[in-house]
Amino acid sequence: MRVLVNTGGRRLRSGLGRAEKWGAAFEVVRGEAERARGLVQVKALRAGLADSEVAVSQLPAKLKSLLAH
Repeated sequence: MRVLVNTGGRRLRSGLGRAEKWGAAFEVVRGEAERARGLVQVKALRAGLADSEVAVSQLPAKLKSLLAH
C-alpha cells in the first residue's frame, strides 16, 4: 500500500482530485471536527466502495477490508 500525506494548506477538493488522478481507491480525511471526535473519514474514490467514518483505532482494520475488495 502506498500512502501519500497532505498535512494541510490545501483544499479538500484539490486533495481528492489529486488522489483520483493517482489512482487511489480511497482517501482518509481527518479535519478538526473528526479529530475532536476521535474519528477519520474514509472517502471512496472507486465504484463499489462506500464512504464511512471510523474510529482512529479501527482505521487499520477498515483499510485492510477495503483493500480486500
